[in-house]
Amino acid sequence: MKIKQIGIEYFGIFTDFTLDLAPGMNFILGENEAGKSTLLAFIRWVLFGFSKGKTWERYTPASGSAQSGYLILELDDGKECLIKRQGRTLKGDVSVLIDGKNMKPNILDDILGPITENVYRNVFAFGLNELQTLSTIEDSEVSSFLYSSGLYPGNLPLSKIESLLEEDSKKIYSSHGAAKRPDINRKVIELTELEEKLEAYKKEPEEYNQCLLEIEKSQKELRDIRNQIEQTEDRRIRLSVTDQGWQLWKDKLAKEEAIRALGVSADFPLESLSELELLTKEVKELSGELVELRNKTMRVDEDLKKCQVDEVFISHEAEIVSLFNDISKFKDQKGKHKEVSLKIDELSKTLAKRIPLELGEGFNREKLKKLQLSGELNEQIRNYQEKLSSFDNLLQKNNDKLKSLKDQKAIYLDEERDLKSELSELKVRDNYPQIKEAYDSYRQIAPSREYFKQRAEDLQMPKPKPAHSNHVAIIIGTILIAVLSTYFLIVNKPLFGGLGLAFATYNLFSYFKAKKQEAKELAQWQEEEEKRMEDLGRIKQEFEQLQKRSTQAAEILGIDTEIDEEAFKALGDTLKAEGEVFSKKQVIQEKIDSNRLNQQSVDRQIEALEKELHTNEIEKAAIDQNYESFLKVNHLPLKEPLSLLEWLSAARELRARIEELENREEEKSLIEGNIRDFETKVNLLASALKRDKPTNSEIAVISWHNLLKENQELLQKRIDLSHSLDDLKVQEKTAKNNLQQSQDRLTNLLDKGFAKTPEEFRSLAVKAEERRQIEREINLIESNLKNLVKDGHDDFYTELRELSDEILQKRQQAIVDDLERLRDKEAELNETLGRLWEKISQLEQGDEAEKLILEKISLVQQINSSARQWAEIVLCKHLINKARLVYEREKQPGVLKKASQYFKEITANRYIQIISPLTEQRFEVISQNQEVKRPEELSRGTVEQLLLCLRLGLIEEFAKEQSPLPIVIDDILVNFDPKRSKSTLGILSQLTKRHQILFFTCQPHLVSLCEENDIRHNLTVIQRGNIVG
Repeated sequence: MKIKQIGIEYFGIFTDFTLDLAPGMNFILGENEAGKSTLLAFIRWVLFGFSKGKTWERYTPASGSAQSGYLILELDDGKECLIKRQGRTLKGDVSVLIDGKNMKPNILDDILGPITENVYRNVFAFGLNELQTLSTIEDSEVSSFLYSSGLYPGNLPLSKIESLLEEDSKKIYSSHGAAKRPDINRKVIELTELEEKLEAYKKEPEEYNQCLLEIEKSQKELRDIRNQIEQTEDRRIRLSVTDQGWQLWKDKLAKEEAIRALGVSADFPLESLSELELLTKEVKELSGELVELRNKTMRVDEDLKKCQVDEVFISHEAEIVSLFNDISKFKDQKGKHKEVSLKIDELSKTLAKRIPLELGEGFNREKLKKLQLSGELNEQIRNYQEKLSSFDNLLQKNNDKLKSLKDQKAIYLDEERDLKSELSELKVRDNYPQIKEAYDSYRQIAPSREYFKQRAEDLQMPKPKPAHSNHVAIIIGTILIAVLSTYFLIVNKPLFGGLGLAFATYNLFSYFKAKKQEAKELAQWQEEEEKRMEDLGRIKQEFEQLQKRSTQAAEILGIDTEIDEEAFKALGDTLKAEGEVFSKKQVIQEKIDSNRLNQQSVDRQIEALEKELHTNEIEKAAIDQNYESFLKVNHLPLKEPLSLLEWLSAARELRARIEELENREEEKSLIEGNIRDFETKVNLLASALKRDKPTNSEIAVISWHNLLKENQELLQKRIDLSHSLDDLKVQEKTAKNNLQQSQDRLTNLLDKGFAKTPEEFRSLAVKAEERRQIEREINLIESNLKNLVKDGHDDFYTELRELSDEILQKRQQAIVDDLERLRDKEAELNETLGRLWEKISQLEQGDEAEKLILEKISLVQQINSSARQWAEIVLCKHLINKARLVYEREKQPGVLKKASQYFKEITANRYIQIISPLTEQRFEVISQNQEVKRPEELSRGTVEQLLLCLRLGLIEEFAKEQSPLPIVIDDILVNFDPKRSKSTLGILSQLTKRHQILFFTCQPHLVSLCEENDIRHNLTVIQRGNIVG
């Protein structure tokens, strides 16, 4: 199973997040708080939901929405599975689609197999916290999965089976108190209550008591019989164990006899069988090789005698090879000579026709060659063209602009006349702004003036001064009361004296309090009066200023200061109408002023433009004169610049043709010289080789070259055959030595195995292998014998040695007879008890007693049935525990062997093995020096490496039986040094052949380690819930 895509709608810091994953190693790199651990939690949540507690609150989205997201998986059969989970509860709502088809949520159990949430969290998807804690491996559920991986039928884990059996057992019977009473405990209580009720119905006659005594006696006998049956059953079980041991013992004796019958020594060198086969094969091959070498030597010697070489051609090898290499050039030169001759004729005719036609009748080939046609001419002509064109454009542009300005000035003059005519028709007073300002000032002052006038009148009236009370009577009365009180105290009347003094004290207190209040009120009145006089002076001053401004405004307006409201309103309407006219007049005047400014600006522009036009015309005439002088100096025809450029282009092209013609003529002369040189060399070589002068140089050189190759090949063959002959002689000698050494080694090996021939050695090896197999079977039998009994192995072996089939059969028959006899006696006692209970029931009164007895019998039967069911469950648990011990002993090394291999590789052979003592769910490691250490004796980083290797070993072992699951790990290499990090990444890379790996990390150097060591991986960079690379 692989995760193809992670999709998060809302989860923690992630919103609308999608991450595509590759099948092998996937690195998700991000800084702290980038969201790596959140992605790990999301994968766990989608597969299992949240565990108990408030874990889900950590991943509540910032928007407040419910968590939601999905995983797209690729199953082992190639189908695509979508798992979506959403909701605010621990588990939320989950939906599963396989290839687009809706499935029931419990299909997840089939997909994940025996993996529970706790096992997945601590074995397949874990972070640094889980890795650093040994308790996560020693957890009961994880530990059961670790020690018993593969010990389950299908997808139901052993821990789940044990848990279910334990639950069923507690539902039936519990020896401890429980909140929910088990079935047997509850029924025993009910039986006790029934017996107590029956006691009330019992009679006391002698017959009834006699029945009870007989029942008690029979029950006692029945218990004794059942004890004997139980003891006999124990004997039968022990004898069954002995029977199993006897069968194993007989098998062991038979195998020991088979070993003796084989007649082969225990120290036979079985491991040397492969060496024997190699040596036998080697001797055979070396013998054949020696014969072959001798045959080759004879053939090479004969071939060497046949080689005859012409030394003349070998001595002139350089000349022949040189001429042969030049043949292609000679052919090219001949072809090129013809091609160049044709091209010269064509160019001569073209130039004679084009020069007078394109340049004029006055030009010919010699005159054209004398012309100076440098690139500067074009540049100068273009400059003249640009200047002339620029002045033409400038003159045209300035003329157009001058005309436009004159038209604009005429428009401004017409507009000014219209505005002056309109302005003369508007009538308004010259001092209108001053009048309007005075009107607005008067209108604002009038209300304020009335307010200040009213306020001054209010402040003219002073506030009454506070009145003073006359307290003389109170003081005199108080003095009199104090004197009388003193008198009463003197005449020994303390009651009246005390009351009088108290009343006098109260009067004095009231007097002083009243005086204090009066002083306070007087001070407050004085403060208020001072403030009133201050406000009155300020208001009078402000009123005078307002009155002055009002008088000035009235004088400007030409009205009385006490004008009535209607007249003032009419004045305002008049000023409003006059203000509109004044505003219009101001706008027109502004337009006239703006118009005059525009006219002045146009006049200045016209004057400047006319001056510029005159200057341009003078400059253009000077340029025309310079251009004509330039043409005369350079002997060029009088043409416009653009036409002259075309003429120059044609002249250059024609002169290029003249140059090409001259180059072709020179090339032709050179080719003819090369052809003559080649033919001269051929003639000289023919003389040296004592050959006639050739008529065709090419054919002659080719034939000489072929003869040279034949002689070179013969010479090389002769040299090679000489070297081969020497090599073959050396090889023949070496082969003889090797054959002798191999034969000696084979003889020594046969002596070790006490054999004369390889066939005899092979026959003995088969027997030795058979012996070893039998010895392994004997060791297994001895191991099984030890497992049959916990203690007393020596006594058990002694018993087996003295045992025989007849003795065992007699013991078994005796136990069967005893059991049959005891069960007959048990049945007889049960029948007797049944008759006695029936008699008791007859003696007891009423239907109620009979009903209770029937209920008691039914309850006893139910208790017996539940007890049998409980015994079956307990037996199952016992058998499972026994099977687990066998599995731990035989299968557990598969997990630990793989974990040891990984741990050895990571620690660079410092620790070579991980072990787990039988019946103890803990781990120890063995160092290179055979020193045994517990995890607490190791460093923190080494413990983490140990726990990681155990997980990886378990994952590998699990994948042999079930579908491989993705491995999700979160920054587990924090405490690994660089070398061990590199080794760990290499191991994880090996796991990607079967498992997909998601590696969350904040350490970029781990990615660099992968790249440096060619570890294939897919890299994704995230930052605050978003993919950035």
